[in-house]
Amino acid sequence: MVDFPSLTIRDGLLAVCPFPAVETLPSQPHNEAMLDPFQRFWQELPLLPGTTRPPLSEYEVECLLRDKVALIDGRSNQVVHTGGLVILTSHRIIWHCQTQSRAYHGHLSKVVDARKSHNIFKPSSRVHLYLQGPDQHRDKPATKIDFVHGGRDEFLAQVKTLLQMRDWEKVPASSPTSGSGRSPAAAAATASAVPVFTARKAGVGGIIRRQENTRAAQDKLATEAFGDLQALMGRAREVVSVIERYATVLASKAEGEGAGSGNGGGQEDAELQGLLIDMGIFNPVTRVSAGSLYHKELARQLAQFLTGGGKSSRATGGMLAARGGMMTLHDTYCLFNRARGTALISPEDLLDACEELESLQLGMRLHRFPSGVSVVQAQEFSEQQVSGQLRALAEAEADGSLTALDVATHLQVSLTLAQEFLRAAEARGQLCRDESAQGMLFWPNRFPDFIESTHQGANDAH
Repeated sequence: MVDFPSLTIRDGLLAVCPFPAVETLPSQPHNEAMLDPFQRFWQELPLLPGTTRPPLSEYEVECLLRDKVALIDGRSNQVVHTGGLVILTSHRIIWHCQTQSRAYHGHLSKVVDARKSHNIFKPSSRVHLYLQGPDQHRDKPATKIDFVHGGRDEFLAQVKTLLQMRDWEKVPASSPTSGSGRSPAAAAATASAVPVFTARKAGVGGIIRRQENTRAAQDKLATEAFGDLQALMGRAREVVSVIERYATVLASKAEGEGAGSGNGGGQEDAELQGLLIDMGIFNPVTRVSAGSLYHKELARQLAQFLTGGGKSSRATGGMLAARGGMMTLHDTYCLFNRARGTALISPEDLLDACEELESLQLGMRLHRFPSGVSVVQAQEFSEQQVSGQLRALAEAEADGSLTALDVATHLQVSLTLAQEFLRAAEARGQLCRDESAQGMLFWPNRFPDFIESTHQGANDAH
């Protein structure tokens, strides 16, 4: 008889051995175990083409940013990466070097402790991170993060808070069953609960009943969330997810409906858009969270708010697009502060953030008209196109003239912007003004056509 680890040959026949075969360890954990703690924690993070910031996963929120940060190997005490931006999120620590377009990240689930670095000879600016694992010495950190220009204490306090909250283990109930962040037991329980088909669930009646159950669950969620402040904070992400799904429905209806839609739907759309604005910004940038990068990060969040970087904003088309690609600074200031809730900003901070928009390539810029009016303008906005649109609008009017109020009504912009559009069209030769006791009217500029026809007639006479 010849014995093999998993098979046995008896009398010329092949039989299964009663003892199980030896299982091999998965290759990935084995390879990961071969790495030193620094390499095990800091994994390379691919950057998407054309992006200036590492992408975040769903339900991941930026908590703190600091620049000019170095990464140090905890065992050899050698500096591995310098001059990068560290981004602390609810799930990870991300180090990003913008000049070299490379990034590394480490998940907070691997961290068991974070401490200050103590140096008896000089003040230290480092944070020590200790990882879980049998080979990790408790008295020796896996990696050190050096905050050369300050911000160590704020970072350490935020890391300790996130380690206690463990947001990566809290997946909202509205997320798909295939999402990450759940325990294997929860995933197995979900997989085992396969819905059983019955005649009651079939047909139109079944669809209506499922919609009613979904609405009942969302009503229960809203009741629990808005019951008191603690419940609201605990279920904030689920509430935002429900609102974003409503916004997606709004966008689909806006694309699918024709010109003959009823007024009731328009009223619902307006109410929903107001609700989306009332929901505000989930994680507003502050001086504490952004540090010296405050105005740049504020500019990024402003661009996301105006152009539709969030899901709810994309569903409604974005505020800037809905207003013709241009908004005055005072309109922007009011709407942005309304969305930020209690984390209000000053007019000076908004102006400084708007001046960073073009250099950060966020798809918009700060524009100043000759009259002194300052606006946030989309990068693709064309004054020439608007001027031609105003001329066509004037020619379509019954009396052939336009007022600032007519432009504000047709283009759905403020009266101040309507006046600036008319002045720009006049400067480009598309319109000409007529000032009288009745006010200022703008007419299509027919002088170039008249002069050309006059010259043509004179040439024909010769």
